[in-house]
This record gives sequence, C-alpha cells and structure tokens, in this order.
Amino acid sequence: MARLKFVAYSFAVVVIWLVEHQAHAQSWPSRPVTMVVPYAAGGNVDIAARVFARELSSKLGQQVIIENKSGAGGIVGTVAVAKAKPDGHTLLLTASGPAALNKLLYRSIPYDTDTEFTPIVVTNDVPQVLVVDPKLPVRNLGELVAYAKQRKSLSLGHAGPGTTGHLASAETRLDFLPQIPTVRESGIADVVATTWNALLAPVGTSSDVVAKINAIINEFLKEDACEEVAYALDVLKLDGVSLFTSYDGQFLGQPSFDPVMAALDAKGSVAFVIEYPFDTTRTATNLIFSGALDRFPSIRFVLAHGGGTLPYLAYRLAMVGSQQLAHREFTDRFPLPFFTQNPQAAEPGFLLARIRRFWFEVALSAGEGTIATIKAVADPTRILFGTDWPYAPETILVDTVAQLNANASLTAAERKAIASDNAQKLFA
Repeated sequence: MARLKFVAYSFAVVVIWLVEHQAHAQSWPSRPVTMVVPYAAGGNVDIAARVFARELSSKLGQQVIIENKSGAGGIVGTVAVAKAKPDGHTLLLTASGPAALNKLLYRSIPYDTDTEFTPIVVTNDVPQVLVVDPKLPVRNLGELVAYAKQRKSLSLGHAGPGTTGHLASAETRLDFLPQIPTVRESGIADVVATTWNALLAPVGTSSDVVAKINAIINEFLKEDACEEVAYALDVLKLDGVSLFTSYDGQFLGQPSFDPVMAALDAKGSVAFVIEYPFDTTRTATNLIFSGALDRFPSIRFVLAHGGGTLPYLAYRLAMVGSQQLAHREFTDRFPLPFFTQNPQAAEPGFLLARIRRFWFEVALSAGEGTIATIKAVADPTRILFGTDWPYAPETILVDTVAQLNANASLTAAERKAIASDNAQKLFA
C-alpha cells in the first residue's frame, strides 16, 4: 500500500509540474523582457539586438528592453544573465567572444556557457575587414606582411581581447566590398574568421519559451531575406540575385530556403550561385535531389566557374537513382524521397535532363578540355562567358578571352553564342 501511495504521489507531482510548466509557457511573457547586450551601445551586437528586440516586441505583445552591460570583454553582462531567474524574462544577445572564445583566452571566467545557458538561436554573422592608414605604402595584405617584417613593431587596433578581430580577420568577399580580396585570396591559406551573434537564455528556461523565441526570430530572418529579394527585383529592377552555395551549413535546396526560392520563382529571376567548385557541385546536386529544382522551375540558376565539378560527375550522379532503387539496403540507410516519389529517376536521362536546366558560366573554365566537358552535359544555349573580374586581375580576363577564341572545339557560331548571344537571351 505504501508503494502505491508513493507512486500515486509521484504521478501527481509530475502532473502538477506539467500543468504549471504549460501554464507558464502560455502566460509568458507576463511583463517586459530584458535583452542584455554585454557591449556598449552602438556596436554591431547592440545594433543587431535592437533589430531583434523590435521584432520580438511586436510579436510577443510585451516590450523587449535593451540593457547594455559592457566590461571585461563581455564577461560582466554575461555573468548577469547567467545569474538571472530562468523565467524567460532575461535574455542575452551576445557574440562569439563571450559565448565561445573567452574560455580559451582566460585562465578562469565566472561562468560556463555550456552549463549555465540555453541556446535559442544564432541570429547573424558579422564580417571582418582589415584596413590600414592610407598613408602606409601598402595596397594589399602581401605588401602589409612584407612591410611589417621590415619593422620592429606594428600597431594593430581591434575591438578588444576575445573579439574575432583580435584573433584573425578574414571572410568571403562581401557584396558591398566586391573589390576587396579575402585573406585566403591574398596568399594566406586556411584563415577564415567571422563573428557570429546568438541569443541565449539562462539554463532552466522553459523549452516552450525557447522554441517560441526561436520560431519568431527564424521567421523574421526569412521575411527579411524575402524583403531583400523584393527590393532587388521590384525597386532596383535587377534581373536577379547572387547566392552563396550554402548558409550556416545548409545548401540551397533545403526547405528552409523555400520562402526565398518562392519569391525568386514568382519573378522568374536569375540566381547566380557563387562559391568554390566542390560546394557548387554540392548545392547543384542538393537542388536536384531535394526536388527544389522542380518545385521552383522558373528560377534560372547560373553556376559559376563552369559548374564546379558537376560536368565531370554528371553521369555518375545520373546513376544514383537507379542504384538507390535497385539496392534496398542503400535505400534504407540513405533515403532520398526524391527517388521514391519519382520512379522514373531510375533512368539516367531523368537526372541529366535536370542538369541541363542549369546555366554554366565559364569564368576560369574556358579551356578546350573544360568547355568540351561542359558541352557534353549542358544545353549549348546555356553556356555563358565569364571572367571572374573584378575578383581576378585583368590578366585573367585577357587570358580567358584568348582561351575562348583559340578553342578549336567550338565553331564560330558557338563562340559567339557563349561570348554574348546566350547571355542576351538569358537577360532578355
């Protein structure tokens, strides 16, 4: 009897906890929410926080107030949130320094991000740019390195210990600074750094509250991207947009990009996909295998640099469908709904037809062998001339033109089509 009473009591406690937990999530927020920024006002973290606070305020029906608690490389504000009551009314919008780097730079810090915080959402990335005094006799990173080696010392300014600028400065080329090369392009390999911002809550915060904030922020980010597309196409009257092959580890065919893809598809827009060769191949394959290429047939995807390795792997990829459908153990381990929903995908021609729907831009890829490989899988009316300028120097542009003109595998009509006619049709 005692055991039955204990079990009944335990069950009652669990039920009460669940009811209270659900009631808290439904009533949250019951008062204004404080979003702590561990930096002074005016910086990139503060600006991002104010953008997201405005969105949360409009969706939650309670004011989200920014409180700047700067000091000690972000430690002061971070500790304040770590000690706050985990009721969802105190949040931390922080950067990679306090969230991840401080524990690597300091012997001890008065908080542990892994155990004292619940992550909600990564909000945005912040590019890093290296600038110098215009009086210095340097015009690129290589010259700066050589100049520094000639001197005993060189002053460097950054946002403070623990910031990404303190450790390294590099990124992929920026849309608003396309003429500025990356650190990697400047001759220093394996240096890629970016600051990320994230929204955290004290550990113990209700999972329902965390999920609600996450959903609001992610929906806002999608809307923001769609607004950018609308502005580019409707206000600036552009023919399309440039897209990287992936964002936060997700390639373009993932469902999370569907709102943006739908906006582009509705306008029949050009989407110029830029990145390194293997990533171009991955995102093209992802667009096909995810079904996105079929869901958004009006988007005109242009693959940079000859489509990466896609032309070379096209026939191998075309065999994936038949292999998957023929081997049940493979299907069970690596299910791709695209193939089970399209039995005709077992035929190599099914996938090859989809590869032919891409446009292939031949910057750095105008050699006779490369062009011949592209022609073997691409629609000949969808091969476009490209030079990679201004990213590549003018000598590369001249060399690309010379390669195209000397390409014996092309007729005069084909050269003209690649040089100009195909592009004029694409943007007509």
